[in-house]
Amino acid sequence: MYSDDDLKDVNEFKESLHKEALKRINKIYPDIDKVIDKYKIDDFLEERWEYPGAYNRYVCLPKGFESRDKFIEKLITDTIDHYKRRINYKEFGADNHETIIMLHGGGLSWWNFKNEAILLQDKYHVIIPILDGHNGASSDFKSINDNAKKIIDFIKEELNGSVLCICGLSLGAQILIEILRINDEISKYAYIESASIIPSAITNLLIGPSMKMSYGLIKKEWFSKLQFHYLHINKEYYEDYYKDTSLISLENYMSFLKASTTYKPELNKKINIKAKIIIGSYENQSIKRSAILLNDIFINSQIEIKKNLYHGQYSLNHPSEYAKDLIGFLK
Repeated sequence: MYSDDDLKDVNEFKESLHKEALKRINKIYPDIDKVIDKYKIDDFLEERWEYPGAYNRYVCLPKGFESRDKFIEKLITDTIDHYKRRINYKEFGADNHETIIMLHGGGLSWWNFKNEAILLQDKYHVIIPILDGHNGASSDFKSINDNAKKIIDFIKEELNGSVLCICGLSLGAQILIEILRINDEISKYAYIESASIIPSAITNLLIGPSMKMSYGLIKKEWFSKLQFHYLHINKEYYEDYYKDTSLISLENYMSFLKASTTYKPELNKKINIKAKIIIGSYENQSIKRSAILLNDIFINSQIEIKKNLYHGQYSLNHPSEYAKDLIGFLK
């Protein structure tokens, strides 16, 4: 047991360490407001046998740290690593018991599923993470595997280890597949839209030169409108689309586009989860072939082809149909 004086001394000591660590962190990351300290009270107390025959407790640094500065450096490293692993997200229906996670498409953001979330929030707890490398994300994009692991960690730490369903569009669907490849017990259902699992070496080679040539135009509204029109997205999303695409760095664009065009899940067993695989009838042949391959990857799955729809149009342009179909799928 600790005395009140012990607790007071340790807390004052830790507070001084945290204050110094946060001061240094904020020079680089001004938005971080809390230090991550993984050490327990025991680690800051040392018992010494002293004359005339009693143990006394003294406040100290945890074992392994030779100086105050070394320990502060550890606090700084742990804190920055934690915040880089953090997931930023939008949340709807937080009081509901069953959780649906929705992973947006590449180059988009949480608004990809905004209307579906509004329609689902009376029945489900809906979380829309902002994928790495996108406007509002906590960190740059590294890989599909890294983003999948972050979402798995988030589910384990914040959602009791599992959810009812994970939905994903395009890049989000690839991350969803990777999540299930790593852990197919983390969700009961998967709702996959427009996912590619067939690498394209030619497309991948062209990403670097084409992005370097066109990146400066992305911030131009006339160019953004042309891109938006080409994607066949509902007009209500244009302002969000223009804002978010213009704030993605060239490095992040290239990272997630290259990852998406080379993605092929490495599987040594089938994924044991109920899945629905959705594609538009106007999708390219790679997406259509990927749907067939995906259907064989899952033990229990079905393909549905949406007539007269292009890539991503189902979730972006038909939220009412999407939400109604999803609810039916989850029953």
